[in-house]
Amino acid sequence: HASMQGAVKLLVVHAQGQDPAILVQNASKFATICYRQAGVERDLQEKAAPGECAGFSWDIPHGPTVLEVSFEEDGREVDCSMKCNMDKLGVFPILRPGGHAFKVSVTARGPSKVLLLTDVTDGEPSVFRLGDAAQVGE
Repeated sequence: HASMQGAVKLLVVHAQGQDPAILVQNASKFATICYRQAGVERDLQEKAAPGECAGFSWDIPHGPTVLEVSFEEDGREVDCSMKCNMDKLGVFPILRPGGHAFKVSVTARGPSKVLLLTDVTDGEPSVFRLGDAAQVGE
């Protein structure tokens, strides 16, 4: 990340072997997860295809710690989006944007906060909650 100290701009680089502050893990077999920091341009959006896991760094280090998240199935964006406050751990209500149901959660894994997308099986209840879940849509 970069920061300003007076007239000097500092660029902080971490070794690639370190755990990222934010990890996006797509454990779905069907959906691509699209994400970006709230308040940044859409062209800075990143994607994690089914089965992929990717580190993420805030584009605005002192900006909101919120990811704007949307989804694609078969290369097409589906009508479903949400905002995930990465400082609040929990599980969102199940999403049913297209032909599949998905669960999104924010968890901690070591020093990393993890945004996790998983498929939902038919036997699971329609809503999951763990403590103070992150906010949907606001």
